[in-house]
Amino acid sequence: MLALKEPPIKTLYGNTNDASTIPDYIPSFLYPPKKSSKKHSFTSALHSGPFYEDGHLILANSFNTQASKDDKEHDIWNARVLKRLPGNYLVDVQRIWEGYDGRWLQNAPLLLRFETIDVVLSPESNGKGILVWTGYLDTNAPIFVMRNNSQVGRETNERSCLQWLPYRREAHLIGKQVCQAHLLRLVSSEDMLTPTFVKTKGGKSNHSIFVLSLEKNLSYSFLNKNGTLVMCTQ
Repeated sequence: MLALKEPPIKTLYGNTNDASTIPDYIPSFLYPPKKSSKKHSFTSALHSGPFYEDGHLILANSFNTQASKDDKEHDIWNARVLKRLPGNYLVDVQRIWEGYDGRWLQNAPLLLRFETIDVVLSPESNGKGILVWTGYLDTNAPIFVMRNNSQVGRETNERSCLQWLPYRREAHLIGKQVCQAHLLRLVSSEDMLTPTFVKTKGGKSNHSIFVLSLEKNLSYSFLNKNGTLVMCTQ
């Protein structure tokens, strides 16, 4: 027979504080298991990406989750991915085309396709920030504006004809090698004379830009201008 090293009552309640008799020991099984930071950041990034249903990309449910905006783990994961981009070549730039209207869809994500991974930039609804998602995007999947599980959804999707197409306006970037890529957030403090954009692995900021530096000292900033992504040359 095995003997308990401690009486059961002590194992359950722990040692009591001399002043208040409040247990200062909590059994380990009462603690929630700690999540791996890397695993948690990967899960956060995964959930903030494309949402597919019945083989369609559902645009209203993709690249714009609140988790990707507020969860610093999402930024941590993206920082790891972007850190490995130098040396890769940019192979394509794509946006979503509305076939019925014959125009590029506004307030929509932009795809930067590199040799090893896709980077999707999405404008935040506040007209200032950018959400970044990294992964592998199926650009051949048909696109619905919203889920097709209601009368409103079906009517909306029937009135649209969306697809990913190469954005030839930025074709001059294709084939260039990446030197750096990072998301900058606007931060300010009492020690700063003016607000400054800095690289960060987390934190909340209403204003952010994505900077892509390519070979031959070419540098481009992607901004959210009132809900539309625009590219500026530095």
